Amino acid sequence: MNKEELKKQLHFDEVIYVKNPYFYIRDYEDQGVLVLIKKEIGSSLSFADLDNVCFECPEIEHHNDLIKMVLFNVDKDMLIVNYSIAASKYKILRSDTIKYEKFIGKKIEVEYCLN
Repeated sequence: MNKEELKKQLHFDEVIYVKNPYFYIRDYEDQGVLVLIKKEIGSSLSFADLDNVCFECPEIEHHNDLIKMVLFNVDKDMLIVNYSIAASKYKILRSDTIKYEKFIGKKIEVEYCLN
């Protein structure tokens, strides 16, 4: 599965892959994070506009145009190992968490990933 397929299946507007710089000095670190963003219709919000994104211990991000943001951590084999909800303007439903949990263990293809 590639990141665009993940974005479509979960109905998000933007997905980016961010490499974890600590992965290259500590072998137990996750290789990176897929950041999925759902934003208000017509918004020009992008990942670069968000200030408080932490991949290990995310605070809930607040931005007027941000509806929800989910982070999927990937390991050295590009398998999704966990997720965290980093933003939600609305109530988080159990059906949402079940939907995200189904992607744990799935391999993700990222075009500029080094293996």
